[in-house]
Amino acid sequence: MAGLVLLGGLGYKLNFGQTGKKLNNHFYEKVVQRELKKSPQSPNLYNMLGDLYLDNGDFARAIEAYGESIQLAPHNPHALNNLAWLYATCENENFRDPEKALILAEKAVALDQAPHVWDTLAESYYVSGNFEKALEASKSALESAKKNRSYYEKQLKKFTLALEK
Repeated sequence: MAGLVLLGGLGYKLNFGQTGKKLNNHFYEKVVQRELKKSPQSPNLYNMLGDLYLDNGDFARAIEAYGESIQLAPHNPHALNNLAWLYATCENENFRDPEKALILAEKAVALDQAPHVWDTLAESYYVSGNFEKALEASKSALESAKKNRSYYEKQLKKFTLALEK
């Protein structure tokens, strides 16, 4: 019985714990890398790699992967938006670049008016110090949001407060 409990605990940890996440991410990265060897001109594979690196906190490699995706497909709103978000909000300030974030976010929103893309543009304006435009973009995000509206309302409040200061 103790063996079954131990095995069950190990299985749970591998499926839902940090160890399992690391193993899954490592496996996922290897699969994407293998596919890139077969299809090196695939911007979607670079998007996947960028997303994985961003999720893992490997910001330098995320920037590289998104950059490769954008080079292959300059009108790729996913890569433009995610790279803009990284430059605007990265927890490691060495990777923040408000100017690049704004350029990329403006390109992304011209291609895709999804709420999360408007939110990236709003955040990019915010970190660039243009609170008025951040508020406008945030309103667009909230207006187009069908779900997760509380997040966009919170963002709108943040930009409104910044403008009032």
